[in-house]
Amino acid sequence: MKKITKNIKIESSENIHIACLYGDLSKIKRLIASGVNINSKDFSNKTPLMYAAEDGAIETIDYLIKNGANINDIDVRGDTALIIAVKNNNIKATQMLIENGADLRIKNEDYKDALNIAKDLGCKEIAEFIENKREDI
Repeated sequence: MKKITKNIKIESSENIHIACLYGDLSKIKRLIASGVNINSKDFSNKTPLMYAAEDGAIETIDYLIKNGANINDIDVRGDTALIIAVKNNNIKATQMLIENGADLRIKNEDYKDALNIAKDLGCKEIAEFIENKREDI
């Protein structure tokens, strides 16, 4: 005799991307605890950390990094979480990613690194922060 279970909610790895985009930390924690890959990639090779960087969700970024997110993964355009944070003018996300080891030298498909992008977009505070960090390296 088969046992039929009703109302099972199956959460796929794409749900972690959505939760990260909206900064839903409680859902993110639940998904990771249930075994969802913290470094899973969507159709454009974006990781949960990249979505959190896009949103500027500091607590989410911190949680993902502390739980093993690969900080230097790249998407189909060659963008990293750092480049995405810069493109969205998220200074706090940019600072957190750099302070946790984001590689400042990675260039995307346009051959631009985070500093080039910050300057191109007129993100002066971010550009100054990156320049100061480069001097420390």
